[in-house]
Amino acid sequence: LFSRIAPSGRRIAFHPRNSKELNWIFHKEFIQEVPAHVSKVLHYRKFLEKMDIDSSGEIEFGLNALPIDLPEAMPGEAACIGIVLGSSWPSKDFPAQGYRVLLELLGDRCPEAQLLLLGDKSHVDLSQKLKAALPSGKIVELAGKTNLRQLLSVLRVCKVVVGPDSGP
Repeated sequence: LFSRIAPSGRRIAFHPRNSKELNWIFHKEFIQEVPAHVSKVLHYRKFLEKMDIDSSGEIEFGLNALPIDLPEAMPGEAACIGIVLGSSWPSKDFPAQGYRVLLELLGDRCPEAQLLLLGDKSHVDLSQKLKAALPSGKIVELAGKTNLRQLLSVLRVCKVVVGPDSGP
């Protein structure tokens, strides 16, 4: 509604097929439709293209500018894969068995990698249960053990991060 009443010359929105909650009805221009499975980062790049701004460069989120501040529980120089345990929307969370299957697959397919369980204090119980169910020395529990700066550092050193939502 605020977008509709704003005195701007242009109001650009997601394509109606990519929009939620009918917010597209309040806009005049739309980016092209993007398949739902495509990363939201690439959806947002379409806005730059719509405004004739070059979006072909590498995406930099600013993590490289931050000093590294890893938690003590972090493994040394091993390749790391982060697994985010949950989101702020319980309906988006993976079931515990889904995380277990994911960890088993990653353990089999990436034998050199450390698997980092990430989350806040509400995810500690799940993290402990997963580690107990898969007693591999490759699983490192970091749920509830990082502050925001440390979480950013962990994400910076991970080769891949998997999670049910886009928070971390």
